Amino acid sequence: MNYEEFKSYVLGHIKDYLGEMDPEIDMKIEQTENKLFEEVDALVLSKPDREYSTVIYLDKAYVAYMSTGDMEPIMKDIAATVRKSEKQLNKMEAINLNSFEGIKERLSVQILNAERNQSQLQVITHRKIPETDLAVVYRIEVASNRDGFESVKVTNKMLDIWGIREEQLYQAALEQNMKKYPFIIADAGQFLFRAEPVPEQYPEEMKEKRFYYLTNSNIVNGAATILYPDILKTIGDKFQGNYFILPSSIHEVLLMKDDGEINVEELQSTVRSVNDESVPEGDILSDQVYAYDRENERFYQAEAREEIKESTDKEIFGFEDRGAADSVYASYADEVLDSDELDR
Repeated sequence: MNYEEFKSYVLGHIKDYLGEMDPEIDMKIEQTENKLFEEVDALVLSKPDREYSTVIYLDKAYVAYMSTGDMEPIMKDIAATVRKSEKQLNKMEAINLNSFEGIKERLSVQILNAERNQSQLQVITHRKIPETDLAVVYRIEVASNRDGFESVKVTNKMLDIWGIREEQLYQAALEQNMKKYPFIIADAGQFLFRAEPVPEQYPEEMKEKRFYYLTNSNIVNGAATILYPDILKTIGDKFQGNYFILPSSIHEVLLMKDDGEINVEELQSTVRSVNDESVPEGDILSDQVYAYDRENERFYQAEAREEIKESTDKEIFGFEDRGAADSVYASYADEVLDSDELDR
């Protein structure tokens, strides 16, 4: 079959693979934008009274057909995707997505890598975390049980419907996250030996040359616990100094005190190696290592540590006196943060 015949076949035979369906569902092939904002053909299932539709892109499905010539597995795969999407949309219908008050208690936050998710960040509500390659996004919990939960990301369109600012969304989502998923921090050995740490309790002593896990009680999207108010500062107080934050995955991070002897490049090499060999693609947070400066309460990418120190003294400000450079840098940082807030 050529591409036009392929599309006609999918539309004409998909009902044979779906079984009983809601008679109000309309199916058609139309052009729509994919996640890369490219115009592609898709199988679209919609209902008159439903705001959201099931959209199955057909370009890759046709490539798969051309390589095998067998429509059976392709039709089964399309049908399975349709059933999964329709099931989630039915759950969403029970939630008033047009009301911010109606979904507020279902909100949560998630941290993603901004560079890896550039295309989807164009349509979902987010904020960049200054001095990092990370972004905060927001999710609405659709359904949950003891094994986990289903959720959808908050889009810019939803924010417009609710008539609120991103700052309001951030505060509400973070508040719900802290309430439902308290942080857990413990020596890495406790996790390896299945010992259960107590939520919202710091170790009595955090030692050098030891790794500590930071996640949440659900261990899902637990890296977002770095957003909890004062948590990074308190960890610095426990370490009694600066420390590194290694992105184990979107679900947790590792903490290690900066003793002044650790090689940042070696840490980054370890993170990249673990990401390549052990972390599923969708769970990778970053290849970067981050640092926390206890004195200045500053979270940033560790590789910039020496560059910033040198450029602050010489290249940017041209001061030889360290104290004078520090005071000017503080003003410069305030201006950057203020402009970043306005951009959001």
